[in-house]
Amino acid sequence: EAAPHLVFQGFLQRVANGHGAIDREYALGKGRCDLYLKWKGPQYEQRIIFELKIHSEHTNLSTLKKEGLKQTAEYADTCDATESHLIIFDRSENIDWNEKIYTSERDSNKYKIKIWGM
Repeated sequence: EAAPHLVFQGFLQRVANGHGAIDREYALGKGRCDLYLKWKGPQYEQRIIFELKIHSEHTNLSTLKKEGLKQTAEYADTCDATESHLIIFDRSENIDWNEKIYTSERDSNKYKIKIWGM
């Protein structure tokens, strides 16, 4: 699971580019979210949660999304996030890339969580 996390963290580091801070496995009370980006904008501070999950032939995608949404919403509530994202890296070999790459948005608690399939 480390490789997708590190690649995505490297991408976020370029996004932050000195105007924000990225924390990996940020402790937010009960558990830990995978990545937390604080971005100081001209009007307000953005606090963005990223929960990363790995899907393979050994996991059920529906269950993974359900658990990931719940976990992401709890983390977002703990740090009063302005944005929340659940990123699912699909390592299934028998699924076409057109099915692996998608975006959707779900409501969980009071948050809209963007789901990214990769």
